Amino acid sequence: MSEIRANTISDAAGTGPVTLTKQSAAKVWVNWTDAGVVNDSLNISSVTDNSAGNFTLNFSSNFSATTYAPTMSWESTYSTTAVIAMYLNTIKTTSALRIGSYNTGAGANTDCPEYGAAIFGGLA
Repeated sequence: MSEIRANTISDAAGTGPVTLTKQSAAKVWVNWTDAGVVNDSLNISSVTDNSAGNFTLNFSSNFSATTYAPTMSWESTYSTTAVIAMYLNTIKTTSALRIGSYNTGAGANTDCPEYGAAIFGGLA
């Protein structure tokens, strides 16, 4: 069995990262609590808790455009109503994503115990 160890992998010229072809990788992933505490992440500088069920994910490295594709998951304790994530107040910039969770039964933004997100797209 072979083993490869490296501190940095760069392109042939040694000036940039290796280009992924015919594949894609998440450029951001994060797991955080309803208090905005980051449990684990990649390319996240912080999570801002704006209000109940309303958060801003701040990126360490900006995206090249706002056409990136976010996905989100959440742990809900509401068994009788639906909790919808990434509601209509979503705001996308190249440096941050504002998202939230909404409880359809209560008709209001609501916190869930834990959230997760992965974002795909090109970095600047």
